[in-house]
Amino acid sequence: MFQTPILSVAIGLSFAFGAVALIASTLNETLASLLKLRGRVLLDGLKELFNRDAGLLTSLYTHALVNPRAEPAKPAKQADGSADPSSAWTLHDGIWGAVRGSLPFSQIPSYIPSKAFTVALIDSIGARQRDLPSIGNSISKIVDPQTKQALTALYLRAEGDVNQFETGVSDWFDHAMDRVSGAYKRRAQLFTFLFGLLVAAALNVDATHIASVLWAQPVVQAPNVMAIPKDAEASIQSLQSLPVGWDVAKSGCVAAAVRFCGWLITAFAAVFGAPFWFDLLQRFTQVRSTGPKPDKNAPTLADKAAART
Repeated sequence: MFQTPILSVAIGLSFAFGAVALIASTLNETLASLLKLRGRVLLDGLKELFNRDAGLLTSLYTHALVNPRAEPAKPAKQADGSADPSSAWTLHDGIWGAVRGSLPFSQIPSYIPSKAFTVALIDSIGARQRDLPSIGNSISKIVDPQTKQALTALYLRAEGDVNQFETGVSDWFDHAMDRVSGAYKRRAQLFTFLFGLLVAAALNVDATHIASVLWAQPVVQAPNVMAIPKDAEASIQSLQSLPVGWDVAKSGCVAAAVRFCGWLITAFAAVFGAPFWFDLLQRFTQVRSTGPKPDKNAPTLADKAAART
């Protein structure tokens, strides 16, 4: 009763785009899991944050609160026995960094809670006591000027309150991770587009062909008792005209160009629809292999203890 060509085209395209988006996002998540892309993007962001200070990064990434599965720090040594501040693994980012320089720690986390980062950073710079004089003395010994300037500014704005200093460090980390998250999302969108284009080409999910077939053929639009042919051979012929799959009879440069444009439309639609379908799938099964992302607004154990008193 309510079946119209426009509604049929909209429903058919939505289903096709959703299926391709789900496949592309699953492939993207599989690739991210195999290559540990989330952890490597996070590591690259911290390299920029600490100006590629190998000693500080190694100490931070081997801290039990940040990376409980990592082995103790084993920094590279120079000829005189001192730590090498420019290890090879800090000079190259991404997958290329994994090839050019092996990491001095065995595991890399995909997420780091800001509270854990704050405690680990204070320990990594050498402050073993939770008071501002000890923290200020450790900050003054930092060699890298960029990290020293940032922590000094947060130290001065704390005005003698160690809680305010820790909050400032947590906010500094969260702002930096927002930029890292944006870079990862742009990279994920690129991979989702490429996977969507690959799936569209492999299955010939041509958006233009789907729209034209659903608009023109009542059998494919709204199959019902009156529309289905009575003859079995005619029914088989109608199934062969479904708008997904390869039709070797259609060839030529013009047909190939139109088909490629349809693939591009499907791939672009998959990019914008992948977050929705991926989040919907997450409600039924755990697709993200790295576990749930930490909630910035989640109360800590200290906050819960303070609320009970």
